[in-house]
Amino acid sequence: MANSKKSLMKLFKQVQKNVSSTFSDKNLKKYQKKVEKLVDDAKSDINKLAVKDIEALKKKIMKERDDLEKLIDKKITLEINKAKKFLNDQKKEIEKLQKTLESLVSKKTKKKAKRKVVKKTTRKAPARKKVAKKTTKKAVTKKATAKKTTKKTVEKKTTKKTTRKTT
Repeated sequence: MANSKKSLMKLFKQVQKNVSSTFSDKNLKKYQKKVEKLVDDAKSDINKLAVKDIEALKKKIMKERDDLEKLIDKKITLEINKAKKFLNDQKKEIEKLQKTLESLVSKKTKKKAKRKVVKKTTRKAPARKKVAKKTTKKAVTKKATAKKTTKKTVEKKTTKKTTRKTT
């Protein structure tokens, strides 16, 4: 065991001498400079590539943004036009409905006016005839006219009720 220890120690010292001779201060400094130069070259290459890639990426992003803005503008104008068209169609429909409603309302008012005129003429005609007959007897006509007026009011009420039921 002692031999193996001594031989191992001897071998270790030899390796140490070889390493120290190869990596003397002068050689070590050379290697350090070479490594530093390699690192600097790698950094500059990476930076150049990164800058080129970043600029290309910026251009791509700008182009995509412009294309997207154009697409959005087209879609928005299309939707606005659709909404305007829809509103115009709705206005037209409302105007048509308004016209039909006005025509119906005007027809109903004309019919009511005609009915009132017809009722008034039928009521007045019999009253005139009765008045003409009563003029021959002065005393009797006064009493009779008072009674007949009450009958007319009753007749008016019944005719109004029937007209309401029909409409």
